[in-house]
Amino acid sequence: MNKICIIDDSQLDRENIVKAIKKKKLSLVINSFSAWNSQILNDKADLYFLDIEIGEQDGFQVAAEIKKKLPDAKIVFCTNHNNLVFHSFAFDVFGFIRKDHLDEDLDRTLLKYEKAITSTYTTDKYQIPITKILYFESAHNYLNIHLTNHSIIKERKTLKQLDMHNLHTFSKLSSSFVVNMKYIDSIAQDKITLITLETLYISRNYKKEFLHAYAKYLMET
Repeated sequence: MNKICIIDDSQLDRENIVKAIKKKKLSLVINSFSAWNSQILNDKADLYFLDIEIGEQDGFQVAAEIKKKLPDAKIVFCTNHNNLVFHSFAFDVFGFIRKDHLDEDLDRTLLKYEKAITSTYTTDKYQIPITKILYFESAHNYLNIHLTNHSIIKERKTLKQLDMHNLHTFSKLSSSFVVNMKYIDSIAQDKITLITLETLYISRNYKKEFLHAYAKYLMET
């Protein structure tokens, strides 16, 4: 069962968000809080709805704390401060909901969330959520599938056989690596650094294609 955590100091706003989510009739557990406390992370959620101003607390700092402990967590800022939408992108935000457009923006966000949790990569033995894959690595006649939990799954397949059709957030770095752009922390010249601090190198033959794909990814997310 997927969990949503709502953190907002306004009881009325929390109630409105909960009601709007329940209208969608999705299988979700919803918990709401009036203030942020790091103990909330002990009951890990999949989706966090944060007001940008939670009383005297800074919603952006809360988002950073959540991401530090739970890198896969999805952050949705839900606020009346519509002018801060662009600033929120610095926090790997999953969505931005305007409280004065609650139903409209919530529909879009939950649809995006449904797609994210149902999108999988299938091997002979496993169905792997796309969001759990950091990158694919070619190893002779095998693919090493590197996951966000630091484990590796091997599949008897070459990189050329990898079907990129459903891998919308992925791009080739070289003839040996295909990376999930969602987990790129920084790019410097001929290499990228992932949020796991792993470094992968960009082949000169693929650099232009990769930079174009990454720019497109940033514009669409």
